[in-house]
Amino acid sequence: MGWYNINGIKGKVTDVVAMMEAEEIDILMLQEATGIDDEWHKKLNRMLSRIKCVLICDIPNVQLAIIVRTTRVPTYGLIHSEERLQVIRVVVDNTVVTLANHYGPHEKDSKHYERIKYTISGFVVEGKFLIGGDHNPVAKAEDRTEELTVTLRN
Repeated sequence: MGWYNINGIKGKVTDVVAMMEAEEIDILMLQEATGIDDEWHKKLNRMLSRIKCVLICDIPNVQLAIIVRTTRVPTYGLIHSEERLQVIRVVVDNTVVTLANHYGPHEKDSKHYERIKYTISGFVVEGKFLIGGDHNPVAKAEDRTEELTVTLRN
C-alpha cells in the first residue's frame, strides 16, 4: 500500500501502472490526481483493468483517487468521499482495514483539520486504521520545507 502525491494524473498514467506492477502495490492512494472527468475515468479504468486494478474517485475529481488491485484485495468499499478526504474499508487476509486518504490545504486552516478529525471520529473502525496523504499542516509559509518526515508511534 502506498500514498503518492501525483501532481496531476494526465501524462503519468503509464508510470502509475508500471509502479503498481513493479512494486506489487495492492492499494495506491493518490493526492493531487486532478483532471479526472468521465472520459479520463474510463481511460484510466481500462488501463488499470489490464493489471486487475480499479480506480475509485469522484467525477469530476478535484484532489483524490484510490487504486485497488482486486486480485489481492477482493473486498473493498468506499465509505466516505469529499474533496479532501476519501475513506475506504478493505479486507486483507481476514483483517479489516480502514484507510483514509487526505489532501490538506496549503494555508493554515485549523477548521479543516477539526472537521477532518470530527469526520474520522464518526467512523466505526474495525481492525486497523491508517491515515495518510499530503497533509500540508504548517502555520507559517516560511515553515514550509520540501520534505517532512513523520514518525507514528503506538
